[in-house]
Amino acid sequence: MLVIDKLKIHLPAQMRNRADIIARLVAQELTSTSQKSEITISELRTPAVQVHSSFTDNQIARCISTEIQTQINQLSVESC
Repeated sequence: MLVIDKLKIHLPAQMRNRADIIARLVAQELTSTSQKSEITISELRTPAVQVHSSFTDNQIARCISTEIQTQINQLSVESC
């Protein structure tokens, strides 16, 4: 199970009005993935994710959640 206490997403100015919806969608994407091991991460920063303003909120959320999941997987492997 993945628990997210706080999710902060920085978006370009022209997309900021979509931030709340995208953050919720990212959280939904992440909670739908299965975590194989227990790991506590106090803070996680990802490299910038390239998205286009024509992407839907779901597409943007999927791109962001994929990058976050990649980082989590790397940390899970390192902690073993």
